[in-house]
Amino acid sequence: MYDDKELALITSILKHGVASGSIHGDKLNGENAQLIADIFLTAVRGLEMEVFIKKKFNNLDKKVNLMIGILLNGLN
Repeated sequence: MYDDKELALITSILKHGVASGSIHGDKLNGENAQLIADIFLTAVRGLEMEVFIKKKFNNLDKKVNLMIGILLNGLN
């Protein structure tokens, strides 16, 4: 249930970003938006594991920024 709320929030943020022009991506439509939100949430959870369980804070800002860049822009 909490997962559904997180996914809905991330999907909404992505769709709003595309609608406002902040995020450029024709792939963020329909089912793709939901799939990308799910991938994004999985990546965030991986970072949460490092921070909260393993207590790794090294380069956290770099990791987060790189992850967001890759998820929104690909590896280009």
